[in-house]
Amino acid sequence: MTNDPLVINSLQQRIAQTGRRASELLRTLAASRLALVERIHQRLNLGAAGASAQNALRSATASLHQSGLLHTGADYPRAYAAARLASNTLGQVQRIHFEHVVRGWGLPVSSPLTVGYATLPEQILFAGQLRASRLGPNQLMGGDFEDLAAMRRGGWQHYRHPVAGLQTTVELTPQEPHSGRFSLRLRATAVDAQAAPPRLVTPPVWVTSPPVPVPAGQLVRIHGWVRVTQLKTGQVDDLLVIDSLAGEALAARIGPSDGWRDLTLYRVAPQSQPATVTFALSGYGQAEVDGVTIAPVEWPAARGPAPISSSRDPFRTPVVR
Repeated sequence: MTNDPLVINSLQQRIAQTGRRASELLRTLAASRLALVERIHQRLNLGAAGASAQNALRSATASLHQSGLLHTGADYPRAYAAARLASNTLGQVQRIHFEHVVRGWGLPVSSPLTVGYATLPEQILFAGQLRASRLGPNQLMGGDFEDLAAMRRGGWQHYRHPVAGLQTTVELTPQEPHSGRFSLRLRATAVDAQAAPPRLVTPPVWVTSPPVPVPAGQLVRIHGWVRVTQLKTGQVDDLLVIDSLAGEALAARIGPSDGWRDLTLYRVAPQSQPATVTFALSGYGQAEVDGVTIAPVEWPAARGPAPISSSRDPFRTPVVR
């Protein structure tokens, strides 16, 4: 360190300039976020949740106004802190909005419109349109997991990624299926629990459905039932459900549950393409799947489409290296 007054003065000037710029940037971001949240809030009918969101909006507006006054007075550290408080409060409002819209949908990725904050109002419109729609016939063969021969004919595939000290199995099991006589079970267990890898980088086992042709612009519902049990402590991802229309970015992550859990995914084909669904066990444990269907969503003609910006080792098992 130095006691040279010229050096100290230069450092203080640089700190002041940096603080001013940081305050300006954060205030600009907070103001932009406030404008977006206010627009979304006006379009959502929050009911009882609206009061708390409105109060938080007022608080954020007041904090941003205070930040402006402090910035004008060259109190940049406090101006920055007030802008940060406004931004954090707006995050709370966004959380209220998100929870209100996705309530009852089971998974946040059930619809592509619930993934982005700006499309939450469109999700409400979409949900209303769904109530006027009906499902077409199921297009996926073998998703009931009752007939091994039918599954093989349909094109179900079982893949595994070899991991030293890890044993994987895929089987049709009669133990408490959701419906019918069997469900599909994926399992990954350590041969020696003391020597098992603590974390798996790549899913050790997965099953992929046969492709279902989907025309461009067609909305489909992917539905099924899943149950995840016997998971090793510390695993972040349990059962991944990945459809080819949305890809891994909208993969559903299913954690352990006491019983069968509903799986519903609405997806739209941007172009004519086949749709598949993959069930990947990404850690130690066991997952069961039953009653998987892929069905088109059909709309009333007057309304048109909605806008949307126990046999062991039963399958062929190519090894992925």
